Amino acid sequence: MWGVSRIIDSPGNYLEFRYTISTGNEQKVSSIRYTGHGSLDAAFNLTRDQEPYAAVDFEYEELARPIDAFVSGTLVRRTARLRSITSRVGRPATDQSTWSIAGRYSFDYEDRTTANRSVLSAVHQFGDDGSELEPTTFRYSAPASGWKDAGYQLPIAVLATQERV
Repeated sequence: MWGVSRIIDSPGNYLEFRYTISTGNEQKVSSIRYTGHGSLDAAFNLTRDQEPYAAVDFEYEELARPIDAFVSGTLVRRTARLRSITSRVGRPATDQSTWSIAGRYSFDYEDRTTANRSVLSAVHQFGDDGSELEPTTFRYSAPASGWKDAGYQLPIAVLATQERV
């Protein structure tokens, strides 16, 4: 797996992507820095004239049960889910850890016993001063579980036939 590291438009505005890679080789976006400016030379090397001064950071939490899926025949295992998103701004070319928080979102999940998954149950929004707005909550109907009669039977000849190898 690979992820894009930078996108630049024709006027020279760019954004950069940073990733974390877990022990299971799961790649997750950890930060997107934007508002940068520069130019590309013929070899596609970026000459920066303004470092990004805004960023969106993503924080993850481990899943209680990993989720396996296959994409183009390759096993993709999700071991984490999004816990929070933080938007920060600062001065260009300053240490990103000193940037001010512009806003933050955190997410609550409800674990489901069916389909080995969890569902989003609430989104909390916080302002730059840390105050929280009323959370947005989500409710879902309980999924039906168990067995249902198919309403038909396989022909006995199909069940009784044995293939010899």
